[in-house]
Amino acid sequence: VIGVPIPSLVAYHLDHLKEVTRLIEGFKEDQIEELKFAFRKAFRDDLQEVRTSLAETVLVAHTTAVGGMYDEEFDGEQRVRRIRLGFAHSAQDTRLIVKQREAEQFAKEYAGIGIKILITAAAIGIDEVRIRAEIPLHFQIAQKLYDAPHELFPGAKRTLPPEAKASKAAGQLVPAKHMVRVYQPLTIPLDSPPKGTATFNEGAVLRPAYSIRSGENGFFSVPNADALYRVMRVASASELGHVLATVGLFGDDQLSPWFPDNVCYYTETDNSRQVFDLLNQPTLFQTQLSGLEPMALQDLGSSKHQGELHTLSLLILLHRLRTLDIDAIDPYVDLEHFDPARFLIDNSKPLTFEILADWHLETIAEEMKILASAEKPEDLAALNPSKRRGFFPLKDKALQMVLERALKAVWMIPSLGSPLLFERDGKTFVRSGYFVAPLDLLVSDLNAIDQYMKDGYAAHSREMSERLEAICTFEEYRDFHICTGGFIDLRPSAILCTAKNANSPLAGRLKRFSDERGLREALFNLEPYSFFSTCGLVALLYRLRGLYNQISEAMAELGTIHEFRWQMPRDANGHILLVPGAVEAFRMISEGLEKSTGTEHIDGIWGYERRPTPERWDNIPGINIH
Repeated sequence: VIGVPIPSLVAYHLDHLKEVTRLIEGFKEDQIEELKFAFRKAFRDDLQEVRTSLAETVLVAHTTAVGGMYDEEFDGEQRVRRIRLGFAHSAQDTRLIVKQREAEQFAKEYAGIGIKILITAAAIGIDEVRIRAEIPLHFQIAQKLYDAPHELFPGAKRTLPPEAKASKAAGQLVPAKHMVRVYQPLTIPLDSPPKGTATFNEGAVLRPAYSIRSGENGFFSVPNADALYRVMRVASASELGHVLATVGLFGDDQLSPWFPDNVCYYTETDNSRQVFDLLNQPTLFQTQLSGLEPMALQDLGSSKHQGELHTLSLLILLHRLRTLDIDAIDPYVDLEHFDPARFLIDNSKPLTFEILADWHLETIAEEMKILASAEKPEDLAALNPSKRRGFFPLKDKALQMVLERALKAVWMIPSLGSPLLFERDGKTFVRSGYFVAPLDLLVSDLNAIDQYMKDGYAAHSREMSERLEAICTFEEYRDFHICTGGFIDLRPSAILCTAKNANSPLAGRLKRFSDERGLREALFNLEPYSFFSTCGLVALLYRLRGLYNQISEAMAELGTIHEFRWQMPRDANGHILLVPGAVEAFRMISEGLEKSTGTEHIDGIWGYERRPTPERWDNIPGINIH
């Protein structure tokens, strides 16, 4: 028994073959596909040898890159599966398409030689919970740092020492392994940025209180796991083991086979209870409410998913700073034993929907600007002004440590690849780290984001012209990436996008709004269950209030009739907590990204609000309301 889905693992990591070929002298680019084919064939031949000479039945659990995240339709008698891309591992959905095709090809090849393939709804296993451990930088980002024209931060181009195995091959050096670090981001105008070399300080190693490791998917956070398990309907190990063991011991059911043509698409699952029991352990659950811990890491989830989780973290952190009881600091505090993170959590309030419902856009936009643009801890003091500073130096120093910890939490977000957008004096600025995940871009120049957008727009315009499609404006093209890619837009406005990818026509499919009324009307005019995406504080507050209106309807006397509304946790006083993992799951559901194959019942509604009931008085005979 091998507890690893071999085809999935191979499909995910074929990129490593390309990295290996960099170390082989004389290896040409066009030989990579030939190498991949030989690699796949070797795996297939090994499994065929097992099936023919070592076992009566060979069963392999497998996931097609995003498991059950596809829709099944019939084109005549032909079943067609259309993959959903809400869970791309980067903003570039084409990468996921390649992985999905490779995974499907594996399944077809293995089934053809008599191996039974169990394709699961999703296979994000939690193999280990790491405590205050470093997080490796994604190897593709590390390679970008090594290939950059200059060293973006001290040690960015480090290589393995000579005594390390395979450190030199064909005269090439191997990049050293990097860890995720938190450092001060750049602040750059979105329009007309200056030209020049971008450099960063090395920063401090990020050690989350708790992080989760999945052997197949890498490292992710508690909110990551919470949101994805809610939406993807992940099958448990025992559930899949039951199918594999039953068929392995007794053979397939001849009347109603699990594996017609040696392939089983196991889609009917909602068995994540053990995972939620783990994630709801107090120490893990509290990481979602602190505002200090990373809401998403680099390995799992699309850039949009990461950005939305980080945005919720900023809301939580803002509320904690606003409600922080500064007077609770002992005037004669022992600074050597003072824990600023613990003090901030213990002496501030978690964010609830009841509190959020009373927030005003203008106030939140101004305070978010302070939070996002802060350059030093003192900048955050404006969020909770105190009239008694200066009397007790130790107390002031302790408060400084608390604000430093909060500032680190803000800088952590662009350090993980999610850039922040905010307005100052009517001008939009970007706070960016050296990697911008929505664009899969290394920021080696101050104008790198702007140049990427301009180059992309020029190519997009040429393609639309050749296809005789309408050409969008540059602002529409840029808004598409901001809205769907994962930029954290903290401007007091909203963008609505109805285009799925940058290769589709964008003209007329990006709209901006300055208030909720216009956004609401535009959303009500969308075709139900069609794709859409939003960003901006207007859209964020509107979406969260719409969710609050739904879940606040839950009445205990109606039991489980209210279904999905009970998924949102409440505190001891019945207030509805803003839990990023659960909120993000509802966002994906409302935007049509929930997995809905099999017999699962859809949780929540499409859209941010229920559509108004149409007037039907004119259809009732004998009634004239005029």
